[in-house]
Amino acid sequence: MLPPRADRPAELLDADALSDGQREALAVLEDDGDALVVAAPRSGATSLIVTAAARAMGADDILVLAPTRARSAAIRTALMAVQVAAGPTPPVPPLPACATPTAAAFAVVADRSARTGRGDPTLVTGADQDALLEEILRDPALDWPTSLQGAVHELPGFRTEVRDVIARAAERGLGPEDLAELGRRAHRPVWSTTAGVFEAYRDVLALQAATAVDAGPRLDGAGLVDAAVQEIEAGRAPSPDVLLVDDLHDFTRAGVRLIQAHLRAGARALITTSADQATETFRGGMPEAAGLLLESAPRPLHSVTLTEAFDQDGAITVFTDRIRSRLPLHGAPAATRRPRAALPAPEPDEPTEPLPPCAVAAVTAPDADDEARRIATVIRALRGEDGVSLDDMLLICRSGGAADDLAASLIRHGVPVRTDRRATALRDEHAVQSLSAVIRTALNPSALTPDAAAALLRGAFGDADDLQLTTLRRLLLAAADTEDAHSDQLLVRSLTEPGLAVRDEVLAAQPKRRRAWARGALAPLLRVRTMIDAVRDLDSRRILDVLWAAWQASGRAGVWQRAALEDGDEGARMRAAVMNRRLDAMTALFTAGDRYQERQADADIAVFLAHIDDQEVPEDSLSARSALPGRLHITTPAGAADHSADTVIIAGLQEGAWPNVRIRSSILGAADLALIADRPDLEHADLDLIRSIQRESVLMDELRMMVSAASRARRRLLLTAVDSDSSAPSVLLRLAQEVTAQHGGAAWTQPILTGEDPGPYPDPRRLIASLQRRIATADDDDERDLRLRQLERLITAGIPGADPHTWYHQAPSTRRPVIDDDDRLRLSPSALETAAACIRAHLLEAAADPGTAGPAQLIGTALHALAEAHPTAGPDELVRRLPDHLPSPASDAPWREHADYERAVTMADKLGQYQLAHPDVAAVEQRFDITLGRVDLVGTIDRIEREDGQLRVVDYKTGTAAKSADAAMQDLQLAAYQTALADQPGSAPVAGASLVHIGTATKSAAIRHQAPLRDHGDPDWFRTLVADIDAAVRTLPQMLHRNDHCRLCAVRSSCPLQDDGQQLR
Repeated sequence: MLPPRADRPAELLDADALSDGQREALAVLEDDGDALVVAAPRSGATSLIVTAAARAMGADDILVLAPTRARSAAIRTALMAVQVAAGPTPPVPPLPACATPTAAAFAVVADRSARTGRGDPTLVTGADQDALLEEILRDPALDWPTSLQGAVHELPGFRTEVRDVIARAAERGLGPEDLAELGRRAHRPVWSTTAGVFEAYRDVLALQAATAVDAGPRLDGAGLVDAAVQEIEAGRAPSPDVLLVDDLHDFTRAGVRLIQAHLRAGARALITTSADQATETFRGGMPEAAGLLLESAPRPLHSVTLTEAFDQDGAITVFTDRIRSRLPLHGAPAATRRPRAALPAPEPDEPTEPLPPCAVAAVTAPDADDEARRIATVIRALRGEDGVSLDDMLLICRSGGAADDLAASLIRHGVPVRTDRRATALRDEHAVQSLSAVIRTALNPSALTPDAAAALLRGAFGDADDLQLTTLRRLLLAAADTEDAHSDQLLVRSLTEPGLAVRDEVLAAQPKRRRAWARGALAPLLRVRTMIDAVRDLDSRRILDVLWAAWQASGRAGVWQRAALEDGDEGARMRAAVMNRRLDAMTALFTAGDRYQERQADADIAVFLAHIDDQEVPEDSLSARSALPGRLHITTPAGAADHSADTVIIAGLQEGAWPNVRIRSSILGAADLALIADRPDLEHADLDLIRSIQRESVLMDELRMMVSAASRARRRLLLTAVDSDSSAPSVLLRLAQEVTAQHGGAAWTQPILTGEDPGPYPDPRRLIASLQRRIATADDDDERDLRLRQLERLITAGIPGADPHTWYHQAPSTRRPVIDDDDRLRLSPSALETAAACIRAHLLEAAADPGTAGPAQLIGTALHALAEAHPTAGPDELVRRLPDHLPSPASDAPWREHADYERAVTMADKLGQYQLAHPDVAAVEQRFDITLGRVDLVGTIDRIEREDGQLRVVDYKTGTAAKSADAAMQDLQLAAYQTALADQPGSAPVAGASLVHIGTATKSAAIRHQAPLRDHGDPDWFRTLVADIDAAVRTLPQMLHRNDHCRLCAVRSSCPLQDDGQQLR
């Protein structure tokens, strides 16, 4: 795969490029002092950290802390560039350690474990923590309030609330006893109960660590930091000479405690913070962290202020500063609030040149799809007119869900995109589900059901769609050694029976000219079968051995990788997104398997799969993700925090969505806990006051996210929203509109988004559609010729869809008959009846998957089986035997099931009455296979009765309507049965045929007769009709006619004569 890319590596600043504030901060550090740098957005805080680290490289032991892995990696990338620039001449300066607080704490605890002879510590993942809490919360002794009793404890959302409370407490160094005591003082009984969960959780972790072989402590993130702080403060772990901290405002309280421990241990520190850009508050980030450090630092922290706005258009700076003016200072100097830029203000009496476009633009659309279309138009214009690459653009949405929705819309509008992968529980990943199902089938083949077999083939490794699955069923039926075979059983057998040569059997049943096609159709089944065989033949049941055997047997690694790198049309880009997700899921599964196997060496694959099934929280991943170039990055404010772009688009600014002032963690009050733990004076505060403070805090967090998002832009900023009767833009978009209006110049998007349809920068499909309309509606030949020449240019350029030969409703893909002259046509009586009404319906229905039988079909099948098993039984016996073929519904089943069963009982009673009146039975369920010219007519006759030395055909019908007497005389199924019976060697004369309707509302069966075919005016009428149908099936094109079959046709949506199929007209 491609290596991870850094979209904006932090820069090493030359001495001449340093601002006064940056020089001051570096001087304090070099004079063995400690500096706290309060920075405005885009004032060079991260570049200051990189520069400080680069200057100290080789001379001091350096630790660089950042709040997230992405930001830590960005700083590490910049320092690696410094290391490389130093050249190969020794000595090469060592690379400073760059880490998050959790990673740095892990290193401290691991070093202590190694020195004491213990194993490495194990970090408890979020998924592990959720699984542990699920077990603990089942304890009935937990004293929850009445409102939280019952099944609420089993909900994932409740466990998330518990995790949040435990995390906020642990980050502040509070143990279970402290949490319980705080709950009593603050009159929050749920905290006292949660303290019991907290204590049990810690006990389980300690027990797991004690019982694991050669294992070190088992800790979560807050526990690791707490252990590291204890080691540092006890002098058992060294502190770095220089501690560099970037983005202090996004550190949790645990991270702040780690910094405080290093400061007390004597580390010199340079710390940057920009509280106005905090984006991690929903994960416990603390915009006010700078104030905590100033109060608790063992030595005075020299305060430095950075106020410049580097490499940013002034209008964007004005916009962000206006939002910042509404935020609390949190200990920052008032100087950080001074305006850093001004909008142009020409003298009113002097002539002026036109103002340049305003770099801040706000655009509204009538609906979400039009919002995406306008964004796509702007993106194409920037690429075509200004040469801005997609890699230098950034699209930011309020949430990951909104980012995914907008990404899907932009793909439809022709924009290649990439998104930050949203964390999903492994058990919910489609690829993981498919691999787990394959392995479970190999371990227990007898448990595979027909539905599960079909799901395997539709899964990530079979990748078969419904049409392919239907084709597979037909191939297996053609190769079956018995006519009674059912495709469901054949699917199961083909996947699980050891030693079965599926490929050879299927190919042997096909004509030579169709074998190459059959090989391709068999590929999904053979691939899944190979995976099952690989696992079944494996001697080991160890987790990684089994996972690797199944994965390697699939042969999907190269296929998925190539598809993930595709960058073609819309379909290719969507496939690439799917394949990237599958590859990420496989990586996460193998990582989880490795971690589980290390923890429980004797666990086999079945135990691990059960463990994955129990997880409802995503696994933590430390893997860097690849980023394909040439795609628009769509992310969230937190995901964009370490990025910078020429153009930033912020979408979805709806009232109630951004800002969203809904209070988080409202059930157990994790946010309240953090507030009260940090401010003891609020322990006895009224709940309304707490809520007011929380709501204000949430609003400030929303504004900070906007500041952070907008500050990513260098040259252009676009804000978009939907403005309709049901949705209004938020105040943030209106603020951008004010900036544009006060600027005096037009918004930079104005020339892009004006003009008649299709607009100046349409996507290819919209442009082609517009040309189609204009060619069709042109008033004169000159206009038509102009549009044709434009269309020809698109064809020459290879634009997909421009060639009229590829347009909808053009020439058919083939004119070859469905059935060649030398092939035989195989029909059942019911298929014959459909073909007589409509050849097109017959061909489509024959190619379709019949699907799952409904209640009516199940009842009909049961009654036919009942009639076959008891051909002479009367009503009482048939009603008594009905449950053998149709189980009676449970007492608590839906009323519809009871009504259907009562109807089946009534039909069984009518069937028994008929059988008592016609006791002379010659045969039941009599199969036939006769040849009529080039047609093979095959089927089963329900019942054959003796009548005065002759034979009568009986066909049972369970529908609610009976045919008329005239319709029965022309019934093709009865005629087929008569012909088949008469064609049998030595058969007695046929007395005719009867339809016995047992599903009607009459008290007894409604019987309709058909005279013997020999008594018809044209005795060969049926054979002539079969020959006509055979000729029609082999002829193209097919003529369509409305008839009585249309009312019940199963493929109406594929018929241009019907309203359901009007899209085909």
